[in-house]
Amino acid sequence: MVAKNARTEIGRSLCLGLLPLEKDELSKEMVYLAEANAAYFLSGRFPIDCSSCLEPVLRRAEKGAALSEEELERICHDIQLIADLKRYFSKMPETIGLQTKLNALQDCSFLEEEIHRVIAPDLSIFDNASPKLKQIRVTLARLEKQIDATLLDVLQQNKEFLSGDKATLRNGHYVLPVSNAHKNKVRGIVQDVSGSGGTTFIEPERLVQLNNQITVLRTEEREEIHRILLELSHKVGGSSDSLNAGNKLIGYLDFLQAKTLFGEEIHGHIGTISEDQSLFIPSARHPLLDPERCVSNDFRILPGQRVIIISGPNAGGKTVALKTVGLLVLMFKAALPLPCLGGAIIPYYREVFLDIGDSQSIQDNLSTFSGHMANIASILRIVGGKDLVLLDEVGTGTSPREGEALAKAIVKYLLSKHCTAMVSSHFEALKAFAFEHDDIENSSMLFDEEALLPTYKIKMGLPGESYGLKVAKRFGLPDSVIRDAEEDISKSTDLNVSDAIKRLGQIIRESEELKARLQKKEAQIEMQERNLSIRENNLNLREEKLLAAVKAEKEALLQKARDQIDAIMAELASPEVKLHQAIAAKKRLESLEEKEREESFDTEVKVGDYVRIPSLDLVGRVARIQGKKVFLTTRDGMSWETTKDKVVSSRAPEEKKVKMKGSVLDSVGSGPSVGLELNIIGLHVDEALPEIDRYLDQCRRKGFERVRIIHGYGSGALRKATHEYLKSHASFVKKYELGGEFEGGSGATVVYLKSC
Repeated sequence: MVAKNARTEIGRSLCLGLLPLEKDELSKEMVYLAEANAAYFLSGRFPIDCSSCLEPVLRRAEKGAALSEEELERICHDIQLIADLKRYFSKMPETIGLQTKLNALQDCSFLEEEIHRVIAPDLSIFDNASPKLKQIRVTLARLEKQIDATLLDVLQQNKEFLSGDKATLRNGHYVLPVSNAHKNKVRGIVQDVSGSGGTTFIEPERLVQLNNQITVLRTEEREEIHRILLELSHKVGGSSDSLNAGNKLIGYLDFLQAKTLFGEEIHGHIGTISEDQSLFIPSARHPLLDPERCVSNDFRILPGQRVIIISGPNAGGKTVALKTVGLLVLMFKAALPLPCLGGAIIPYYREVFLDIGDSQSIQDNLSTFSGHMANIASILRIVGGKDLVLLDEVGTGTSPREGEALAKAIVKYLLSKHCTAMVSSHFEALKAFAFEHDDIENSSMLFDEEALLPTYKIKMGLPGESYGLKVAKRFGLPDSVIRDAEEDISKSTDLNVSDAIKRLGQIIRESEELKARLQKKEAQIEMQERNLSIRENNLNLREEKLLAAVKAEKEALLQKARDQIDAIMAELASPEVKLHQAIAAKKRLESLEEKEREESFDTEVKVGDYVRIPSLDLVGRVARIQGKKVFLTTRDGMSWETTKDKVVSSRAPEEKKVKMKGSVLDSVGSGPSVGLELNIIGLHVDEALPEIDRYLDQCRRKGFERVRIIHGYGSGALRKATHEYLKSHASFVKKYELGGEFEGGSGATVVYLKSC
């Protein structure tokens, strides 16, 4: 599945040779895979079309062999690929490791220039490859023209003796097709005879010398070409180590891209190594099941937990759950993307041991029970504290009492070895045993009791029932048989444990439902608080801007008045001023002083009145009055505090519908506050998409035309999901693009909305 995405010989070989890595190697590989993943989602496929393994070719060049034109062209192609890859990754902001690998390669572009100076695109050798080769080919061309002219003449002279009207080549010589009846009439050398024997191919005497000269020149041409190729091959041999390193790096980058493409196909994400032995794989799916039909599950092992008991109905998904965990752990150790949501944390397990499926064998004389015991015995002999053990239906195949006791003993032994284990079982005693130990956790595959069908969903912390009788009834077992079985069970002493587990499960389910409702309400309250905080910040920002503008305007007016007063005082100080001029200047001065005084009004106001603050040219409605203080609310939702002597009565402001533009920083209207950006960093994809849908709907109602969605870098899943959503809603999304230099770059997407 991974290898089909590879385009190079080395890349495909690496895919098919995947093996679990050591912990240090895995950490490095995860970093490179994350870089490749980020580069792919930002700029698309790597510039790699094809590349073959060059190691055998380069080793021959090192030993002094002459490489063929095709082999030299393959080397040139690799040199060009390295240059293209360097340019590609130099534009990526988060590919430091891969850039370092590429930049460490020696520049071999001089070789590519040398080879392409000699070898043409069709793999022929250019005439100008060397002076001698050019001279040989010029002479050959002249001789071939001479032969053509001579052939025409010879054909004309001997046309009555020929069985055809054209000359041909035999053994590298130009010959005439002469009928056997006239073969003695044409002077020359017999080069061949037709299969039927009716035609003899004769090289005319006049062409023999010319043909011999051409044969010699052809030999010289081949020798010169061999000399040129050998010279190029020696240069290649001198740089073989660098060329080989580049060839392997191309294959490795192709390998990383193949894994990235595989991750995209399975809707996968990259996991991280857990340092406290905890395991969390959100929405995990079996990698071989159809992701559209597969039921995903959250698998969690908390620090301190060592064994997970999985119970539940037959055919309910217990075995698939074990296989899913095992496969994903092995995929993780091989540095592959995992078929799950982002945020997976997996310990580095030294080994993965398992006993799953039917191990019976006629050849080895093993029953089902014997086969299981043989497997488990081999596991228990070598299991250690850093291992993962997966056991399916442990203890089955023998009597229930013995099997139950054996299952408990095996789990106890695994606990003593400090390994991590997941064990599926129907035994009630094993479920009860889990309640007695803090390092054992119950879990169950859920069952729809109304539809009598498994849901394939796992529930951690909750033991499950087998529902054997209900499943048997669904498959058509007679009611009388079911009733007899129920009566027999009711007499069993084990019923108390089963009932206790059932009642405990009901309590846990009710607790989980209550917890889910509380979490939902808490999230709603948190969202409201966040919106109120944003609204308050926006109001404060607008208030500060308005006050600053008013203060600046007032300062400008006061400065203008001071300048006028200074001019008047200078005028009055002049000894030449006349009386009427002094009186006029004094009146202007009094007028300015009156304007300079703070405005004061004596207006009767009450709650609900519209008033205006003349100094700010601001109209609002009186919300409350406290002594001399008046509290106003403007139509755009801004609160204002002033005093009675600073306001005058006013009419209600006219309704204005404002169409918001993309340059507006924010909007505070009569409805809920909606900013021009939405931050979804930290959300899962299934949480983020409803938020985006709700936010864009509010933006459309507000008339916004340009907004920003902040999704961050991460694994690229949020960015990809955001873009897929926007692409699928072209009815109101005009276009979208990654943010500019000061808008978050590739960590944000700018959305342009169509007008409503």
